[in-house]
Amino acid sequence: MAAILLLSSDQFSDGNGVPLASGTITFYDTNTTTLKAIYSDVALSVAIANPATLDASGHMASNVYVADGERFTLLFKDSAGTTISTPNDIWGSIEETDLNVLYTPTDSGAVARTAKARLNDRLSVYDFGAVGDGVYATNIGTDDAVALQAALDSQQPVDLPNGIYLTSVELVFGDNSQLIGSGLYTGVRSSGGEEYDPTRHTIIKYIGAGGSNSTVLRLSETAVGTAVGDLAPPDTDDLSGVRLENLTVDANGLAEFGVYCYRLIDNNIGPVGAMRSTQAGIFIQGSFTNTFNNLIAFSNERNGIEAGRDRYTSWSANERTIHNNTFYRPVARYNGTAKTYDGVSGSFLNEGHGLYFRLGRGNTVIQATPEQNDGAGIFLASDDNALGGPNKFMGGYTEGNMPLVISEGRDTVAYNMIVAYRDDMRHWEFDSYYFSNSNSQDIRIVSSGSPAVPVDSEAFFTLRNCFFKSTGQIVINSNTNAFRVIGCSPVPSYSNSRPGVEEITADGALDIVSPITEITTSSEQVDLTLATAGVPEGFEKTITLIVDGGFDAVITPTALEPSIATITLNSAGDICRLVFLNSKWHVIGSEGGVLA
Repeated sequence: MAAILLLSSDQFSDGNGVPLASGTITFYDTNTTTLKAIYSDVALSVAIANPATLDASGHMASNVYVADGERFTLLFKDSAGTTISTPNDIWGSIEETDLNVLYTPTDSGAVARTAKARLNDRLSVYDFGAVGDGVYATNIGTDDAVALQAALDSQQPVDLPNGIYLTSVELVFGDNSQLIGSGLYTGVRSSGGEEYDPTRHTIIKYIGAGGSNSTVLRLSETAVGTAVGDLAPPDTDDLSGVRLENLTVDANGLAEFGVYCYRLIDNNIGPVGAMRSTQAGIFIQGSFTNTFNNLIAFSNERNGIEAGRDRYTSWSANERTIHNNTFYRPVARYNGTAKTYDGVSGSFLNEGHGLYFRLGRGNTVIQATPEQNDGAGIFLASDDNALGGPNKFMGGYTEGNMPLVISEGRDTVAYNMIVAYRDDMRHWEFDSYYFSNSNSQDIRIVSSGSPAVPVDSEAFFTLRNCFFKSTGQIVINSNTNAFRVIGCSPVPSYSNSRPGVEEITADGALDIVSPITEITTSSEQVDLTLATAGVPEGFEKTITLIVDGGFDAVITPTALEPSIATITLNSAGDICRLVFLNSKWHVIGSEGGVLA
């Protein structure tokens, strides 16, 4: 292989900077007076006279190539033959064209490429001067903030080998900023007591001042807490082409957020972990059509993952709304370590939760897993923008979330999920989800808006094909009747804390104002009627037999479609759901019982 020793573009001068016009260079074997062969081509086939004569401006007529690995002593003289210098032990460098030789991986089926293409594959954070020598227990180590920011500013994929990279300032992502770690730490074995391993994990650890609006990573064109104010084009405030994956961010109990995201458009974020923030491990606002893949938040003081939360009261719903995103396998564990609940003001709704989702429309959450959080596993709300749906949760489970201290006489009750109902929240669905809090109340529905019914006749909240580990209980403290439970096992029960629950123990007429009717039979069959007069269009009514005393409950509506005369509930847990449309009752779902 050839090496290049001198370039034709090199200009040689005397000690005063005067070009060596018509000077000469003699090429010797190092530390000898033995002349060495030199060439003008990479193939080493066209020899150059030795000594070589420089032109009128002190340049060689061509590049000088030599055999790779050879070393030289050079003798420089001016046109009068006076020696100018004799540098010793000089060798050539590999010519760039030589990097076009094939690089052939050893793996079966691998594609051969040039060596140059292989070397250009990916940058390392080491190329920017990062060290990654931090430790978990202390803040001692090299501050890699400047190197990490330079890597982000390169707008190229940059690898972070395993290690602990300390930063004293927030790191700011721009368009096409890309950090790719080598080992995600999830805290799954820690039970809330961490200690990651720098030989197996990639950690970015914050050692800065912290305080209000502080974050470790800022995926936003604007400062933390600063809204753009207008989501209309142009899109100069949007952030696209961002990659952040296979690493964990440690806010170190100092920064409010581990990862702060605002105005992300069309990005693929994750897998990424976030831990020990003072507010939320991962915070997402005003973002559209992104895929958030395996976000993992654990041991954060308030909430694990917040998406669309109205944390900044000056922001409008448009500025914080979350539309058309996919959250794949979000995980939240051991969050709420410094929660402060207030049962009087209801501030418990905002803290201690695994997933705090205040979503807009068109979002899909797949295989969400919140567990062992000090608040609810999931807190749901709409974004106050008449755009609260549709949103769908598919698969996943929640379990082991801790008690909340709440008002309404319900203390230390563990909830898997809290739904804060508003009039603009509709078309929300949980499909094939597993609720696993034993001896607790799985779902709590509370009112946080008006009017008391949704803006259309669709159910705002649907449980479909879900499973409850024990009997399952839905605690409803809201005036809304817009929810459905379809194909769940076992059939969940409902508490009586909600206004408008009708309790029936004897023959009579069912009312047309209570969305839930609970029937108890004892010594004889209970015969009931259901009128049509005065029923509001779109009104839904759920009728259930809660205690079976050995006799049936038979309901005869005035007008019932399709061609059904009576509804018979003969076992505890039998349910029939009706909706009133076009002056008639319609069956929209039943579990057990007989329709005839």
